[in-house]
This record gives sequence, structure tokens and C-alpha cells, in this order.
Amino acid sequence: WFSGGYDSKEIADRLHATFPEAKILIIIREQRRMLSSVYRQYVSRGGCRSLYEFFDPPGAGRSRGPRFNRDHFKYHRLIGYYHRLNSPSNVLVMPLEIIAADPVAAVKKVQDFAGAMPSQEFKLLQQRINTGISALEAQIKRRLNIFLRRDL
Repeated sequence: WFSGGYDSKEIADRLHATFPEAKILIIIREQRRMLSSVYRQYVSRGGCRSLYEFFDPPGAGRSRGPRFNRDHFKYHRLIGYYHRLNSPSNVLVMPLEIIAADPVAAVKKVQDFAGAMPSQEFKLLQQRINTGISALEAQIKRRLNIFLRRDL
């Protein structure tokens, strides 16, 4: 996410070359929530840039390596590419919000898509794991990161 998905096409090509009949599961997230999460994750990993600096990085040649690119979050482009590489019936796209709202139904949908037989009833964890930092925590941590970590 931080690098603008510069290698997304290459990854899709490699997957298809290695597993031409693969079933592909793509999980997407509503863009505003995703962008907020990406920025907060960037800060939690030591990033020092403001929202504006992060979402509007310098033009080509002014920084090293791939950088954030809004176009990476235009999901229809990558999904369309997977459809062109694979049969559209072998590509399942699921919004994270639907998975969160009804995880049991989501797992069943993935099992049906993959042709997997459920071996037994599964239990869902009740607690959240890997929760991100809040917007307020991000504001504070971003300023502290200048002293604590190097922004790569």
C-alpha cells in the first residue's frame, strides 16, 4: 500500500504463470477507510509525513523507490486484470465490510468458491487482533517518530 502497488501486475502475472487454473480471492475495503488505515499503519511503523505529504508524494525522481499512488485503490483495474488473466468465475472479490458483518457466511462463500468441504464447525475469535492506532494516536506518534524512528 505504501508503494502504490507498483508490482501488482507482476504478482498477478506470476500467480497465473505458476497456477493457471487457480481460484483467486481478492479482499477489498471501502476506500476512505482503507486510506485512513494505510496512513495510520504508515505512522505506526515510524512514518513522519503529514497526511498531505503522504497522500501527495513528490513527483518522480525526487525520492527513492516506489511511493504511495492513489490509483492503486481503484480496485476495478486490478480486478479487471485478474479477470483477463483467469476465467472471471475463478476470481472472487469480497469487501472486508461484508466479511466483518457476517464472517460465518463469508467463510462459507469462500469454501463454496474454492470447492472446499468444511471439516467441522469453527469458532470465531471474539476479540479483535491487530487493531490499528487511532487518528489521535497517529497525530501524536507521527510527531514523536521524528525522534524515535527513521522514515523510510
